[in-house]
Amino acid sequence: MTRFFSWILMIPLAAVGVFFTISNRGLISIDLWPVPFSFEIPMFAAILAVAFGGFLAGAIISFISAGHRRACNRELMRMLENSRREEALLREQIRKLEKAASQKIPPNGVGLRRDIKKAEIAAAAKLAFERS
Repeated sequence: MTRFFSWILMIPLAAVGVFFTISNRGLISIDLWPVPFSFEIPMFAAILAVAFGGFLAGAIISFISAGHRRACNRELMRMLENSRREEALLREQIRKLEKAASQKIPPNGVGLRRDIKKAEIAAAAKLAFERS
């Protein structure tokens, strides 16, 4: 859908550019004042060159000004990866504790299960705290 809208926008802009080029074929003289250079170019070439230069300058300025945001995004991605690694580690520890608990159940079965449940709650609370 976005491609369709870009075509709808670009076709009329291209037509305007072609009509502008055809109607402004006259020559203009460009003098570079401090130096003794002077040359003649078509008017459309001068105008399009200035427009392209402005576009390029705007692109460079926006790229430079977005540098801080890109740095913040990289830092957030590092933090997310660290959190995911820690989550996987905690899940593995919980799995090992559950496996150990299923193999070593005390006669009444209360003490060890309660300790495992406390460890699971503590791990989940730590994980939820770090995510927030």
